[in-house]
Amino acid sequence: MRGREYFRSGNVSDVTQMGNAFSLTVNGQGERYTVWIDFSQAATSSAIEARCTCPFYAKGSLCKHLWASVIKLERSGLSEKVPGAGPLRILHESGHTGGRQAPRTLDANGSSVHHVPFSGPGWLERLDQIQGKSLNGSAGVTGHMVAAFVIRAADSVATGKLVLDFWPQRKGPAGDTGPLRPGRAPEREFHVFADPRDQELVALLTRTGDPKIVTSFGSPCTRFTVDPILETQVLTTLTGAGKVFLSRSPNGSPDNADRPLRMDRGKPWDLELRVESTGSSYRLEGSLKRDEEHKS
Repeated sequence: MRGREYFRSGNVSDVTQMGNAFSLTVNGQGERYTVWIDFSQAATSSAIEARCTCPFYAKGSLCKHLWASVIKLERSGLSEKVPGAGPLRILHESGHTGGRQAPRTLDANGSSVHHVPFSGPGWLERLDQIQGKSLNGSAGVTGHMVAAFVIRAADSVATGKLVLDFWPQRKGPAGDTGPLRPGRAPEREFHVFADPRDQELVALLTRTGDPKIVTSFGSPCTRFTVDPILETQVLTTLTGAGKVFLSRSPNGSPDNADRPLRMDRGKPWDLELRVESTGSSYRLEGSLKRDEEHKS
C-alpha cells in the first residue's frame, strides 16, 4: 500500500493537463519524480499509458509513484470524467528505449492487478475548469502576458531534444499585443497569463523542462529542454495555437517573427525532384505537392 501512503502523505502534486494526458510530480525518498499518464487509448482499448522517471520504473516495473498518481486523479474527481467505460489496464513503456513491453496491470502494491473504474464523457471540460481555478491564483487578476516560444534548431539537433527559449508578448492597456521579446518565465505566478492554456503549458515546462536562465539580447531568458515523453504534446499544443517560432540563427532570434509554425492536419505532402542538365553540371530543384497544392 506504499502508493496509497504516498498519496495520503501529500507527496503528489496538483494535476497538470496536456491534451489527453496528465503530468504529476511525486516526492520520493530524497528525489522528485515526474509521472505522465496518458488517456488517449482509454475509450478505444480500455488502457492507459503511464510512465515515471524513477529507477524502479526504468527497470520495467510499475512503481508506487504511478499508483499514488492514479489515486490523486481519482480523488480529484476525474474518475468519472475519463472517456469510455469499464476497467482500465495500465501499460508500462520502457524508460530506456521507449519500446513497449507486454501490457501489465497495477494494484495497490504496484505489482499485481487493479481495475481503475474510470468512465464517462466530458472529463476534459471539467479538468479545464479545475485547472483554471488552481492556476489562476487570486480571482479578478487579469493576465498581461502571452506565452510564446522559439525553437533553437542548432541546440535541438545537437542534444537530440527539443530546446525552447521563452519569448513572451505583453498586452498593452488597450488589449493590443506587443512584439516578441526574450523573457524570464514565472516560476509560480502563472496568473500573469490571460490564456489558461498558457498557464498550464508554462507550469508543465517549469516543472519538467529543466529550466535555465540564459542571456539573450541583453535580457534574461528562460530556456527549456523538453522531456522527450512530452515533446509530442508540447509541439501539438504550441503549433495548434500558433505560439512557437523557429530559429536557425546563432543568436536565437526567430527566423520570421510574423510567421509562427502551424500544425498541418491535411494529407501528407509529396516531394517532387527535378534534375536538369546545364552542360557541365546538373541542377536539382524540389517542390511539395498535395492534391492541387504546390509549394516550391
